Parts: sequence; C-alpha cells; structure tokens
Amino acid sequence: MSEVQGNNAIAEESLGIDCFVLKSNYELAAFQRAAYLELFANVDVPAKISEAKFGEASEIYWQFLLMQGRYDLKYKAEIGYDRTEQYWATEKEYKNGQTYEKKVLKERTVTDWQPYSGEDEGEAWSSSMIVNPMAEYFASGSDAGEYSQTSRFETCLSKADRLGDIMSEYAQSGCDERPVAPTGTNRDNALLSGAAEVAINIKSKLPGDHYRNFDYSSKSEVISEMHVTVPAYQLPFELEGEKYAVDAYAVNNDVHLTKAPKEDAGGDIKEKQKLLRRLTRYIPMGISFLLAFIFMATGNEDAYWSFMLLGIGYVIAHAVFFHFKNKKETEKAHELSQEAKKQALEEIFKKLGMQPMSAAELAYFDAWKMKK
Repeated sequence: MSEVQGNNAIAEESLGIDCFVLKSNYELAAFQRAAYLELFANVDVPAKISEAKFGEASEIYWQFLLMQGRYDLKYKAEIGYDRTEQYWATEKEYKNGQTYEKKVLKERTVTDWQPYSGEDEGEAWSSSMIVNPMAEYFASGSDAGEYSQTSRFETCLSKADRLGDIMSEYAQSGCDERPVAPTGTNRDNALLSGAAEVAINIKSKLPGDHYRNFDYSSKSEVISEMHVTVPAYQLPFELEGEKYAVDAYAVNNDVHLTKAPKEDAGGDIKEKQKLLRRLTRYIPMGISFLLAFIFMATGNEDAYWSFMLLGIGYVIAHAVFFHFKNKKETEKAHELSQEAKKQALEEIFKKLGMQPMSAAELAYFDAWKMKK
C-alpha cells in the first residue's frame, strides 16, 4: 500500500509496466484542415493571423502513465443543515415628506454546521503525463499544460471501465523506440489523481445540504499500470517573433489551440473610448452636482433634489449608452475580423490544393454570435 496525505504521495513500490500504442483513427490531412479552421474561425484570434508563417503539419507522440488503483480514504468535513427561522426587521417608510419606521416579520435560511467524519474505499483510473512534445509552448514552471493534457488523454479513454475495454477498443500491444520510463513523480501524481477521483465520489454521497473544509488521507494500492503512447499531430506557426501551435490527438480527440495569439476587441474599444467616456461623464455630472450643492446652500431644497436626481440619472444613462455603444462596436469589429480571416483561409486552402470551405465550415466563423 502507498500513503497519500493531503497533496503528498509516497509510492512504495515500482511495478513492471506493459506498453501500448494507441491506434490512430485521424489522418494528418484531416488534422491540417481542421487545425487551420480552428485557428482562423476562433473569434479571439486576431485578423493578423493571416500574416503568420506556418510550418509543416507533422506527427508527434505524447506519453502517459495510465494507472488503476484501489483507495481507502479517511475523511472529515463540516456538514451544513439548512433551516428556516423568522425574525423581526426594522424598515423605513416615507410618507408626505416624513420618515417612519415599522417592524416587519421576515424569514431567512440559517445553516447549522456539524463535524462529520468517515471512511470509504473505491477504485479509480488515473494518469500522469510522462512526455509532453509541446512543452516549449507552455510557460516555464507551469503545470497548466500537464493538467490540461492529462484531462484530454483521459477524455480519449472516456467511458471505459476496465483495462480490457480500453485496450481492445483503442490500443495495440507492444513498445517501440519511443517510450520513456515513468518516474516516481509520475506515479505520485497518478496516485493523487486517483485518490481525488474517489474523494469526489465520497463528496457526492455526504449527508446534509452543504459541506465545507473537506479533507482526507488515503492508503492506495496499485492494481495495474501501463505506459501508453498517444500519436498526435501538430501545426506550428510563428507570428511577430512568437512561436505558436495547434495540435490534436490522432485518437478520438478534437483539435486544440496549444498556444495561439489572442485579442480582446471589446477591451481595445473601451481603451480607445476612455478619454471620451471620462469627459462626457464627469463634466456634465460635476456641473449638475455643483448646482445642486449651490441650491442646497441657498435653502432651495426642490432645486437641490432636482439637480441631484438629474446628475444621478445622467450617470446611469451615460453608462447604459456606452455599454451598448461598446457592444455594437465590438460586434462590428468581430464581423470585420472574421470576414478577413475567412477570405485569408480560402486563399491558404487554395495554395495547399484543398477543397473550398463547405457551408458547415463557413458557419464556424459565425459561431461566436451564438455565445453573445
């Protein structure tokens, strides 16, 4: 057994590992077309992507440790039970220029927290990335790349509950010259991930209406583990001196923007409008509030409230106006950018000898409108 305490795992033994290479069911030519489409149709990618220098689409190989483990978790948490209680509140009421206070009976939900602990066990599949062929595109020292790729790998193998199911559907047995031996860290990460999966299942069965401060320790036993090589494709490109790439597993996976240039059209428009927004907001608002305080000083209460409400109303109207103005200009910028990228991609496909985009592919360029 291995001990997992919080976020630290200590693997006590190293088992012999079978090697498998997943079978490709996605052709390089199909990936190349899908990669260009994913990149150019993405509304967050700027129109200057047409100026990028693209490399050749090529095959790459991810390597993962796939592990099946049995976990015995001891856990503790605070369990919350909701109840409704009544209470009296004081509210102010305005009539004929006078302020009155009255008592109102209201209801609120109160949560009573109680300590809770238990022990449970379960089995789980988990994985850890051994080799990341796209590592150069991730920030140094960041685990974001490993986390996302491990999730993608597990999506590749989704819905399979047993080793036999996974191997019969996806893999061919045998190693080649590529496999790199998993490290203790790889095993530790897989054990932590497996224990976390069992913990998620435990959380779903906790009593009460809420829980908080959930923590656990785990003893783990490795049932089986294997080295899995996943064939994939990449399309590298360079823009303004920066390296980017699109990649996809060659097995049951969608195209993924490993790293791509991004732009925030709405943010850029707000930045350009900043001076205009400030001048048109603060000058009229300042004049209105200044007149209000002048009238207050002279004892003209009606005029004071008129200019105060005028100033407040103007601020609200100003915010609403620029909100819709920014939204309209952002949509226009997106439309122009998407149209430019669409035309640029048609030219790229023509140069590569590919078929023109279908109606379904052209529709990808308008997909952002559905998310508004």
